Amino acid sequence: MSRISKTFAALLAAYLSTHAGGQGVTTLDGKWTASFTSPNRSMAGAWVVINGGEGTWKTQGAPRDNPCFGKETPLTIDQSSTESVTMKILYSKLMAGCQDASLSVKLENGILKGQFGNGNPVVLTRE
Repeated sequence: MSRISKTFAALLAAYLSTHAGGQGVTTLDGKWTASFTSPNRSMAGAWVVINGGEGTWKTQGAPRDNPCFGKETPLTIDQSSTESVTMKILYSKLMAGCQDASLSVKLENGILKGQFGNGNPVVLTRE
């Protein structure tokens, strides 16, 4: 087998192992809607886009007097397994003084359920 054929075979195997249909492999890539309680205890939400190990988070319905919310914010997936995911919302990338937030979620029947680092619950549903 030529070097190119071996490389192609390795890439194909890697692709199939992460995109295999019907084998319980689930990708989180795509658009999600998050529902949670904001720091001031009002209901809020966010539009979330995941693509590989990164994405964006845009909070909706949070306090307007907080300049860290309401803008499209970088999101990273710090740890991922078949059962749980830890994400970090990088508010600090928006402006000085904004604090990053983390959340840990588990996939349950196609819905991501979990909590932020401060203990507030969060639910993400696929759009």
